[in-house]
Amino acid sequence: MGERIWKIYTACLSLCLFLQGCLPAGSMLPGIATPIEKLPTVPGLTAEEVAVLASLTRVDDYPLYTMVTTVDYEASTSGAGSSPNAVRPDYGIAWACSLFAALGDQDTALYGRNFDWDHSPALLLFANPPGGFASVSMVDIAYLVPEDKQDRLAELPLAERTELLAAPYWPFDGMNEHGLVVGMAAVPDSQVPHEPGREGIGSLGIIRAMLDHARDVNEALAEMGRYNISME
Repeated sequence: MGERIWKIYTACLSLCLFLQGCLPAGSMLPGIATPIEKLPTVPGLTAEEVAVLASLTRVDDYPLYTMVTTVDYEASTSGAGSSPNAVRPDYGIAWACSLFAALGDQDTALYGRNFDWDHSPALLLFANPPGGFASVSMVDIAYLVPEDKQDRLAELPLAERTELLAAPYWPFDGMNEHGLVVGMAAVPDSQVPHEPGREGIGSLGIIRAMLDHARDVNEALAEMGRYNISME
C-alpha cells in the first residue's frame, strides 16, 4: 500500500511539505464582513451561499480577487472530481509550474509557486468549512467563469456570480491552518493504480481533501490512499 500511495503522490504533486511555522494552528482567517441578515435574498441560494458570494473583493487590476467561504461545500459532490485537463485542452506548448519552499527560519518559513499557464484572473480563497481545517488557496478563475465576466466579477449582481460557489474544488495550491502546503506542477507521467471500491476524485479535488483533512505529509498521503485519483 505504501508503495502505491507514493506512486500516486509522485504522479500528481511535486511538493507537499509540512511547514510548522507558516501559519499557526488556529489562526483567524478573514470573516464575512456583512451580517447574513443584512444581505439580500437570491432565489435558489441559501443565506450562507449569498454571504460567500457577497464576500468577493477585487484587490487589484490583474485582477486578483479574494473570497471567504464557510459553507459545507463537502456536502455537495459537484466539482469534487475536478481536474484541470478535463476543462482546458492540451495546447501542445511547453509549460511547467515552479514551486519552492524557504525553510531557513521555522518562524518565517515561506512557500511560493508560479502558475505557468495562460493569463487569467486569480482568486485567493479563504475556506473555513464545518468539519474541516481552515485554509487559503489559489484558484484560476478561467476554469469557473466565462471570459466576458472575469474582469468585472465584483460588479456583477450576486445571482450572476454563482459559478464561484464551486471555487473550493479548484485549488491549484494552498496551505491549511496546520501548515500543510500542497501545490500542483507537471512531473513525468506515471501510472496511477486503480483500487476497486475506492471513491474517484480529480487531481484538484484531492488537493482540497488534503487541505481540509490532513495535518502533515503522512496524513496527506493517507488521504490520497483513500481515493482513485484521476489525472485526466
